[in-house]
Amino acid sequence: MKILYRVIAALAALLIVPALWFLKMINFAIETPVGIIADEFSLNEIYKMIQDFDFGSREFQMTERLAAVLAPLKAPVITTIVFIVLMLLMMLAVLICSVFTNSRKLNLIFSVSGIVSTIGVMISFGKTTSLITEGPVGLDKIINALAADSESTIIKLITLFIGGIGDAVNSILRLLTLQLTDGTVATLFIFIFIALWTAAFMLIDMDENKMPKQKKQTKKKHN
Repeated sequence: MKILYRVIAALAALLIVPALWFLKMINFAIETPVGIIADEFSLNEIYKMIQDFDFGSREFQMTERLAAVLAPLKAPVITTIVFIVLMLLMMLAVLICSVFTNSRKLNLIFSVSGIVSTIGVMISFGKTTSLITEGPVGLDKIINALAADSESTIIKLITLFIGGIGDAVNSILRLLTLQLTDGTVATLFIFIFIALWTAAFMLIDMDENKMPKQKKQTKKKHN
């Protein structure tokens, strides 16, 4: 039974890696004059798109204007990163604990901590995206900041004639949602499964430890 518990717990922890990498992770919806465009991507697909994009001749610099626009995102983004790191650390902790030890109490602590960390990722990421979709950091402000610091003559001419490019884009396109989807939810359920699996075996161990005492008491009564 101990081997069965450890094998299942370790395999469940390992499943978090493909769940995060291959399942759909980010969902977005954009409102356009012709309707709503919605799509979702896995981290694997995002990584491939970044690889296909040529960054060779492009240099990005964080200007003071753009930094000021993005300032409200700093705290929730840092919080999201911290929770992601904790979530991955808890996954590794469960895996290592399952493979090399028999400590179910530690595994229960790590899996419950993984549940809390995953929920923390969802909440903090939602807070970050709400600042973009509903709060002070809109796409129009980001685009305006990028356009104002751009050295492109074309962009400067467009800004001169139509004003803020971001305002013009925002009148045509509007980001409705940007949220985490299947990958994070699957991770949450895996941690919940590990916690329940561990708790079940801890209850079985408690029952087995009580059984000899009960047998001794019944023997004494017969005598």
